[in-house]
Amino acid sequence: MIAFLWSPVHFFEARLHRPPAWLLALSAPILCGVLDMSTVLVMAGKHSQALAHLAAAAGVSPSAFDAARLSSVLSLAGYPMYFVLMAVIVASIDTLLLDSGRQTRLVELVGLAFFSFLPVCVLTLVVAVIWAPPPFHVAPGATFGDMQPAITSYLEDVHTDPALSIMRALYYVSLAWCAALTGSALKVTTGLSKWAAAATAVLIFAGFSGVWR
Repeated sequence: MIAFLWSPVHFFEARLHRPPAWLLALSAPILCGVLDMSTVLVMAGKHSQALAHLAAAAGVSPSAFDAARLSSVLSLAGYPMYFVLMAVIVASIDTLLLDSGRQTRLVELVGLAFFSFLPVCVLTLVVAVIWAPPPFHVAPGATFGDMQPAITSYLEDVHTDPALSIMRALYYVSLAWCAALTGSALKVTTGLSKWAAAATAVLIFAGFSGVWR
């Protein structure tokens, strides 16, 4: 674990001399997906409670929020999907440009790189549990149209909340770390130059940051 944190190249080099650990490699994106889904479900529940007055005043059934909670379950596939995409990208680079013959080991190392997301996933879930949504004030007898400024204010308060803003920033830090680890894995398995591996990591970060949170 210390080598993974401080010297990922040496960590990946050591992994290549051991049998593949697919269970460990695949558990990282799956575990991150479970934690992310839990966070989204907690946040969806808190938003539903905060907007309960709006639903009552607008005549919306509380069961309407059940669809939002159900859709939150789809976030379970988020990290596994990113793992598959990242693995396909680096394996394709290897196959088309280098052909090292070790694409399967490269995919394994990419899975291990996803452990870089685990600390922020755990921290975000903790923040979601203790986070309190901003107050949502609705005047008695207000129409749905009258509530639009309050809805806008609520969304702005959520977007600028310091704790949530820090969590979003940490996701990008973790993405940069994962991209760097993926570049290191590509270097170790294919013999790619240090600069080419760094360029690959930058491209991965730039590409995935556009579809990240």
